Amino acid sequence: MRIKSIIILVILIQAISCKKDDTNSRLEKNTIVSNELSFSSAMDAFLSLVGFFNVQVEGDLIIQDNHAINNLNPQINNISAGFGISGISDLDINNGSIEIEADEHGEFHHYSQASSNIYGNDLLFSFRNTDNDTIFSDTIYVPNRMIAIFRDSIVNVGDTIYWNADNNNSIGVGVVIYFNDEKSVEFGGKYSGSDDVLNYELFSDNGFLVFNSSLLSNIPDSSVFTIEIGRGNWVTSQSKIDPFTDSLNTLVFSMAFGYLFYDGN
Repeated sequence: MRIKSIIILVILIQAISCKKDDTNSRLEKNTIVSNELSFSSAMDAFLSLVGFFNVQVEGDLIIQDNHAINNLNPQINNISAGFGISGISDLDINNGSIEIEADEHGEFHHYSQASSNIYGNDLLFSFRNTDNDTIFSDTIYVPNRMIAIFRDSIVNVGDTIYWNADNNNSIGVGVVIYFNDEKSVEFGGKYSGSDDVLNYELFSDNGFLVFNSSLLSNIPDSSVFTIEIGRGNWVTSQSKIDPFTDSLNTLVFSMAFGYLFYDGN
């Protein structure tokens, strides 16, 4: 399975090391306003911000968790993988704590309650072929599962959203705000006739965000928008069999999402 590309062109691996310059320690910002804007998730925006799409690989391993804001105990984990190379049959995570076999199409899919030791720890993974040879093997740090708290459904400039900070997460937290007029009306917003808006920024993982005019720019008054807050990590691994031609991108990601009403005050 290949992660879908997004329409936004960004340059950004350098954003990780940018100097902190405001209360929210913003690292990078991007805004798109378009009448042809396709929805882009926090995961896609985050990956674009940290340069994930800049690497061409033959395989993807994705471990992700998506849940609602104010969910204090999310449980479900989604693991999937796919390859442009054949013969990979087994996936092992943390020395057998999770074992997955490939389906008839050579892809891996697994839904489960996430083990408590996956998040906030290093994760060891390996793929084997039908001869039981290790094709890929690597270790990646999995940031803490994202738990975001916002106790109101109305947001204005100056309001604060909180999450559980991870001091070991040096990459940052991706925050995405997406407005679509049709979707806004569906959730009780006022029709504005405005184009779609996508604002996404990368912040230091300090545990809170004060909504500012920049993050809410171009969002119409009296509208409902989608907010997604996510963090993760990724690593590119070379094949143990053919390191010159075969490579794998592994992504771990946790995201909280919700719908908020913006009245423009």
